[in-house]
Amino acid sequence: MVFEFLGNDQVVHIKEKLKVKALTNNPYSKSIETWKAGTIPKEDKYISFERFFWAADQVKKYAPQNETSPVQYAFDLLKSVEHNIFPYNTQWSIVYDIASLTIYFKTLNN
Repeated sequence: MVFEFLGNDQVVHIKEKLKVKALTNNPYSKSIETWKAGTIPKEDKYISFERFFWAADQVKKYAPQNETSPVQYAFDLLKSVEHNIFPYNTQWSIVYDIASLTIYFKTLNN
């Protein structure tokens, strides 16, 4: 499930509308459209499309039998796509473990 807020509207992507379980700094629909086209736009503010492409590919490649922890895989993936160009550094990362009903949260400082 992906939630985003566009203007004053909350948009939720689920089931068939959720092609990839990832979201960066562009609207989800635009990120999916660009990812399907396979070309990162020249104007990619905050390298958002590039980070979405990487995250989408890593989510699709996930193989639970090869990973020690789904939560650790998720945090490793988030670390690989974090925005680290000052002053726009990634401030937090969140992983939702639906099976155990647990939310994991890391900030820039921990």
